[in-house]
Amino acid sequence: MDGETNASLSLMDSRFSESNTSLTISSINNTHRDKKISLPPLSTILTDSRHYSRDNYNHERDPNNDTDYDFSLGDNENNYNNYNNNNNTYKNNNVLDNLYTTPKINNYGGFDEINTPDTPITPLTPSISEYRVNNKNRYPLNNEKLQKFELNPTLFKLELQDKFGKGSNAYVYSCQLSTNGISNSSFNIAVKIPISKNKVKYIIQEAKFAMKLREYQQEWFKKENRVYPFIDCYGLYYLNKNDFQLFKPNDEFPCLVMKKMSFSLKELIRRTSIINSQQRKTSTTLNLKINKQLWWKLYQTLNDALSILKSLESVHCDLKTDNIMVSAYGDSIDDIENIEFKIIDFSSANEIKELVKCPDTTLQYSAPELMNFQTNRIPTYLSDKFSAGLILLEAATGSPPYSLASYDNLLLLTAVKEGKPFEWLSAEDYNVLEAHPDVVAVLKEMLYAR
Repeated sequence: MDGETNASLSLMDSRFSESNTSLTISSINNTHRDKKISLPPLSTILTDSRHYSRDNYNHERDPNNDTDYDFSLGDNENNYNNYNNNNNTYKNNNVLDNLYTTPKINNYGGFDEINTPDTPITPLTPSISEYRVNNKNRYPLNNEKLQKFELNPTLFKLELQDKFGKGSNAYVYSCQLSTNGISNSSFNIAVKIPISKNKVKYIIQEAKFAMKLREYQQEWFKKENRVYPFIDCYGLYYLNKNDFQLFKPNDEFPCLVMKKMSFSLKELIRRTSIINSQQRKTSTTLNLKINKQLWWKLYQTLNDALSILKSLESVHCDLKTDNIMVSAYGDSIDDIENIEFKIIDFSSANEIKELVKCPDTTLQYSAPELMNFQTNRIPTYLSDKFSAGLILLEAATGSPPYSLASYDNLLLLTAVKEGKPFEWLSAEDYNVLEAHPDVVAVLKEMLYAR
């Protein structure tokens, strides 16, 4: 692609990347069975900049897990332990402009209130109740919290724009959300639209989990002074055939409205790989595929997400590079201070106690214990941790997990069952990791010493 070999790339025209080759666990299961979420203007809500600092940006690692593997930190241990002390990248950065997520520290040292599902954008007004009654074709929201999470169409207008991508359950489109009757109140956001009626359940599940995450935000910000690692979901908005031409004539389904991000982690890895391949022609340095400081920032995001999920006794179940989105507030991949990661797609997420079977997840990023089809395979915190480790491994090497086995589905399944991703690295990828023992120590702890 023209211009991709420049040392600095513009990121703002990017799109959600589409994963065309990922195998889902459900497809493996099927094969196995065959063989045996007074109103202020929207502009006020969306432009309320909230500030935060990251003076306590710490990385956690278990130093006791270095004895049973081929790599060791050696003399480079200080590179890891002193990273926080020597790096000012993450201090006093006012790049966030999020809805519901980042609280503002008031003059008294406390936090202002954060909107919760009990104080949504659209209150349960008589007008919206009447609207529900008079629209018999609408997919019902048989839950009071979900009804409060709905954006009132008499107050808000949503106009679809470009298609970002398509998954197994939904399309993702860029759109304009505006407040009816108020000029200059339009903002770019994203909306997730179910592919068909039988896929609406995944949108509903995602909205329920998004509300659960939002309820936890205030507690998180009282304990931590960092960005919330999950995507901001603003509510449910109904679309019909007139709004979305791929619907059937009588279809009217709830769609999930969320913050618009710049591109996926997979796309970031792809672009930086192109740059690095050009730089290697003039340098012998073995760099990670993404900037190393950015890699640590990704690690912190994933570590925070795992901590939140563990506190909620919940699992995401589909952590992968396609489900990590990036907001680029600057114009360069090297502008690390202004890049943020957010985790998306809660269609498989749930409380562990609510799971009766393994939800749909992506084979290449699955923990080996989920491959035992003879037992009741329930995902846990540790299986999400394994998936997060594979994401970090891919960000370091540029190669998807088990890529050397991806040409054959049976071989790939065997490799995932074994759960030894280091054994499927190319010689080049292995050499890159050897040059960064501090990164390897983190990967070992997440992938082997769980």
